[in-house]
Amino acid sequence: MPDFPENIESKMKELEYRVQSNPSPDVFAELADLYRTSENIDRAIIICKRGLEIFPDSHNCLLSYARILMDESKLDEAENILKKLVEISGEDVGILLLLGQLYTQHSNFAGVNSIAEKLAQNHSDDVRAKKFLKFLEAKGLLNGISIKENEDKEVSAEVQEDVFEKQLENEKGPLPTIPPKKKVKPKVHIPPQKQGPIIPIEDLMHITALLKGVIGVNHVILLTPDNRTLASKGCPDSVARSIGLLLRSFKKAMLVAFTALNFGKWKKGVMELNNATIHIMESNSHLFALVCDEKVSLGALRIAVNTILSKYFHI
Repeated sequence: MPDFPENIESKMKELEYRVQSNPSPDVFAELADLYRTSENIDRAIIICKRGLEIFPDSHNCLLSYARILMDESKLDEAENILKKLVEISGEDVGILLLLGQLYTQHSNFAGVNSIAEKLAQNHSDDVRAKKFLKFLEAKGLLNGISIKENEDKEVSAEVQEDVFEKQLENEKGPLPTIPPKKKVKPKVHIPPQKQGPIIPIEDLMHITALLKGVIGVNHVILLTPDNRTLASKGCPDSVARSIGLLLRSFKKAMLVAFTALNFGKWKKGVMELNNATIHIMESNSHLFALVCDEKVSLGALRIAVNTILSKYFHI
């Protein structure tokens, strides 16, 4: 479980040494990402190319390189990298989303339509996929492509009973399926896509250090929009890993559930345990968990936390 480095320059020097002395795909990818978020794109490209010379099929190196190429609007090269990733890793939802964004920037109507269909059919439960499809729907780009909601997966009591009886008769038999509806591919105009704000990794490090400095806060764990779990300096691996899983569950359950029930977007929550209190909050698709002393003042904590986050996020 990675820690945030206290000094990004020292972390880069450490990784530069490691790519020379003990290279690995993850080290190359991490170093390239640091250079990318530090806006040293030329160095990030060099690191990616060096990594791919040694590890040509590395998922992380290829993914980092594709993102850099997209930042530089080198869309044809980025598309080739992402297609290679699909061949190596399969149609992972993260790769499909990057392809969807690329096709949108490229005004590739057929490409956007193809990605939207795959996301709707195979990844309808993924929060990121659902957000992208909702964006396309809001722009009128999903004519003929339906977004599966929870209720779409429900079957009548009679059908459920019939399925259950058939499973009892033959446990290894195939489950009955409902034929998919025929979809009409629309001819659409793809408007320019607005890029969301990117929080540089050095800012995330600084935020985490500031949050850990709040009185009563022992550890800080962050889940990034791309589902990376990052922990403050000194946080035990067991704590970071367990709370990282908890935050992922929040993304899949709590955040989606409150929105689906029209209760409004989930923002903050407190878990009171025997020996600690965990304060959880969401800002710009980042989930923060602060592991605090049992008797921490939640009022003072909220004021301090909001003061810190408001400098970097719109809250």
